[in-house]
Amino acid sequence: MKSLKKDSLPPVIKSESLKREASTDLEKANLFNNYFATVVTDDDYEYFEPSEQHNFGENDIIITEDLIKAELKSLNISKSRGHDSIPPILFKKCGGSIAPSLRNLFSNIKRLRKFPSAWKTGIVSPIYKDGDKREVSNYRPVTLLNIISKSFEKFIFAPIYTAFADCISSFQFGFRPRRSVVLQLLYSLSHIYSHLNERLC
Repeated sequence: MKSLKKDSLPPVIKSESLKREASTDLEKANLFNNYFATVVTDDDYEYFEPSEQHNFGENDIIITEDLIKAELKSLNISKSRGHDSIPPILFKKCGGSIAPSLRNLFSNIKRLRKFPSAWKTGIVSPIYKDGDKREVSNYRPVTLLNIISKSFEKFIFAPIYTAFADCISSFQFGFRPRRSVVLQLLYSLSHIYSHLNERLC
């Protein structure tokens, strides 16, 4: 964890669960790191085993220079830069020139089936939610990733999602296109009201 702003945190922060306090920038960063590491574990994930009907391979992932140019052109320049400190505006303005090199890079990653280690590094920033600002459990972690790695992930995600979309429950609203928390709440309310009307009739 790095780049914590001095003015954004109280002079002393604490963790009730870890029974620790921190006052220096390094101590605060380590305390947040230790707490965030306890929040998510491998046990929180279910591993999906595709069936034989999902015949999906790397040849289904097609990344062209035109796709790369379009992706870089659509970058939001107000987004934060990753740990490489390269600003989004550089990729946006130079997309046409660097697209051929990025296509070769992405093709090699696909061919070697190895994601660059440097792209697995991110800047984790604690974002305050509510409650006591001194308590680390009242913050959530946000990771700032390398811009090019995020673009590459988009190219990989799109065909994979299309291939396996039918495996996702219709009741899954999070992290799906054209779905939202608001839509999920509306669906739930509609379901509740319809049952209430049935009882009243």
